This record gives sequence, C-alpha cells and structure tokens, in this order.
Amino acid sequence: LPPSCPPIIFVKCHPNPSYTTISIDNRGGAYNAVKYLISIGRKNIAHITGPLEWLESRQRKAGWEDALKEAGRDPQLHYWKEGQWSSSSGEAAFAELIKKDPGIDAVFVSNDQMALGVLHYAHTHNINVPKDLAVIGFDDLSEAPFFSPPLSTTTHPLRELGSIAVHTLLKQIEGTNSESAHFEVILPTQLILRGTTP
Repeated sequence: LPPSCPPIIFVKCHPNPSYTTISIDNRGGAYNAVKYLISIGRKNIAHITGPLEWLESRQRKAGWEDALKEAGRDPQLHYWKEGQWSSSSGEAAFAELIKKDPGIDAVFVSNDQMALGVLHYAHTHNINVPKDLAVIGFDDLSEAPFFSPPLSTTTHPLRELGSIAVHTLLKQIEGTNSESAHFEVILPTQLILRGTTP
C-alpha cells in the first residue's frame, strides 16, 4: 500500500505484520470438530470443503488434516471433496464420497448449508444420523437448530469480528493508535453439539 493510504483494517485474510488483520480461527475450529468426532470413536471421517480458492476453505481443510494426523491417521486415506457452499453441492459431494467408501461414519462439512445437503442425502438413503453417520458443520446458522436432526456446528463470530474491526478503525482515524502499531486478532470458535452427533 502507498504511504499515504488512509487507515485500513484487513478482515478474514492471512496475517501480515505490516497491517492490522482480524480473522476467525477457521483452522482451530475445524480441528476441534474433527477431534471431537475422533473422541466419540468415529473411524472414517470425511470432509467436504468449500471452494478451495477461498482462504476459509483451505484453513478448515488444514484443521481436518491436523486432527487426523494427531490421531495417527493419514488424511490421504480419508476422502474429501470440494463443494461450492450450497446445499446441492454438499449433497452431491457426499453422494460421491459415500459411494467411494460406504464405511464413512462421520463427515466434517465446511459450512452449514452444505451440511444440510448431507442430511438430505442421508434421509433419502436411509442413513441414520447420528447413529451411522455423525455430521458437523461450520457457521452456526440461525436455522441450524431447526435442521432435522438439529445440526452440530461451529460458531462463526462475525458480529464480534465486525465490531472489533470498526472500533479498531475508529481508533486509527482518531490517531489513538500508533501508525506502526499493527497487530493480529484471531477470534476463537466454539463447537456446538446438537442432534447430528451422539
């Protein structure tokens, strides 16, 4: 950026020591979700990513890989499939995954909309959720408690992210932050357990 650039905050991006960045712990949230699935005895944990040109998708996929590696499992032996954030893409991705490996007993999905597609496929193919298939999404949509079964998911604190970004920007405009005082904020996520996990 040019030296004369006005105060600026980068939101949901890679940390950069030259600028102030505020983001969400996508990798940690995914890791915690998959670690929980491992803790309840699930052996074949698949993953449906968002579009991999999105940073959030790559971070959540990395969290899935981290948890499997920590448990001594090779992520390459567990299937994953790229989705496009929509329910229909989630259903199509899961249909392909389960046909390749009918032994899949859990799936971590990169957003709740795609998880809804997984639940629809399970319902129409007589797969019992959560007995035979545990499902965890990401975002905690306001509709997630009303899915059938209610969706276990990971919070996505966008309101807090926006609030911190605006307050930080106002301080920069007012000159209460040193021009060189760039910093990184990563907001934690929280796993919300509902009916799609035992």
